[in-house]
Amino acid sequence: MGAKKIEQNEIQTCSITGRQFLTSEFPKLCSCCKKEFAERQSYWDQTSPLENGNYSRGNKNHVFEYRNCNDCSSTLVIKFVDERDASAEGIKRREQWKQQFQFLVSNGIPEERAKSILASKKNY
Repeated sequence: MGAKKIEQNEIQTCSITGRQFLTSEFPKLCSCCKKEFAERQSYWDQTSPLENGNYSRGNKNHVFEYRNCNDCSSTLVIKFVDERDASAEGIKRREQWKQQFQFLVSNGIPEERAKSILASKKNY
């Protein structure tokens, strides 16, 4: 059985990150302190990024963003729509990115700087 198709009216684009998130994620309630985040902007303003990365991949349809509540430091999760291009061209671009990334890192560029360099190219 395939994954449920997500309708366009269930998706909203984040004005901060440009990622598409599911509208059903808001309002968001912190399970620890019960603070409510009415919409994406208040969530962004009143939470903080994690030290060791903010994103992970879920199943093939979602990416998860993790942030900490500024009031109680509890970790909250928002589900995003995976925008990865699964076409042959998309796979080719990811492979090229991986090769360039490995080249930069093997030549002494720190991983975060290598990612930043490749992100500025915008063709991966």
